[in-house]
Amino acid sequence: MQLIFWGRLAVATGDSLLSPVAAKALIKRFLRSRQQETVTGIPEPLRILTARERQVMSLVAAGDTDAEIASGLAVSPLDVAVVTLETS
Repeated sequence: MQLIFWGRLAVATGDSLLSPVAAKALIKRFLRSRQQETVTGIPEPLRILTARERQVMSLVAAGDTDAEIASGLAVSPLDVAVVTLETS
């Protein structure tokens, strides 16, 4: 219980619960991922997708239905559904 109290107090006063070594490692990793994102323009989790899959997912995120996406990309609604199921 004391650990939770001191942890909350540390966060409330702007301190970190991580050791300095862990905090540095976390910051370096974050900055590396942001740097790669800047170079490629594609966030790290999305780099595993093909360009077409990213295109479909961006249309899904914009609120388009499978039928609308399929019509706009000249593919079947089933193809769109497969991409959205595989990437979710």
